[in-house]
Amino acid sequence: MVKEKINPLGWYSGIRAYKIIGFKNRQALVKYIKEGSLRAITVNEIGDAGRRYAVKGEWLISFLDRFKRGIAQGEKYSVQELKLMLQGTLEYCRENNIKTLGELIKSIRQLK
Repeated sequence: MVKEKINPLGWYSGIRAYKIIGFKNRQALVKYIKEGSLRAITVNEIGDAGRRYAVKGEWLISFLDRFKRGIAQGEKYSVQELKLMLQGTLEYCRENNIKTLGELIKSIRQLK
């Protein structure tokens, strides 16, 4: 299925990502992005037709692993991805002297 080796630190366009995965069209990839099973960032948006995505290699690898096991729609993040997100949250709290969940929520709401 995978047509080339994926660099975990690399970034892939939606078009390149769906071709690497072996999907028949970009819409299949977009479906997984919209439902949250494949993490991606929107890099350009001019209506639905003009929406462009960037997918980090490690997100693509995680999605492929879950997809091959038949659980792409059930799990949105691998254990490793969840661990990294939580570590990032803890670092953010330390750097901003945040001690409670309420303070964290307030701080996140103030982010622009």
